[in-house]
Amino acid sequence: MKEIKNPIRIDRPNAKIKVSKAFLKRANLYGTSESITLEKVRAAYPEFEVVGRSIAKSNTKRPYLRVSYAYMERYIANHEKAEERMKEYQEMRFRSECHEVPFSEVKKWFIACYPEIDDFTPEQFHEENKATALESKDLEVVIEAFA
Repeated sequence: MKEIKNPIRIDRPNAKIKVSKAFLKRANLYGTSESITLEKVRAAYPEFEVVGRSIAKSNTKRPYLRVSYAYMERYIANHEKAEERMKEYQEMRFRSECHEVPFSEVKKWFIACYPEIDDFTPEQFHEENKATALESKDLEVVIEAFA
């Protein structure tokens, strides 16, 4: 089996033995190295509670913000400095297609140019996406926006 890195942490101020979920699962099987290790730790800290630890989820991610190249093009075309920004966008897009700049960098550039997008709620984003898609009158773009 794969060895788990740093499976146990002793939280002395809160009197807890924090173990990873994978370690805890293996420790529940009698005779495994994990169960033996946990028994030794519990013997050393008998008053401590054993708890499974989990990874804290980031609230800064915006998974609903599914910006595509088509959306960026429509959004740029409908806002100020369209020609200038479209040239910058075309350059970034060309470089991304050559793998010099990944899509995530193009997306970061786009959000830096139009920071109001990062403040959209999911509903606002989808409404904006639908509105710009309908303006384009391209059937594939409209289908993508409403999918």
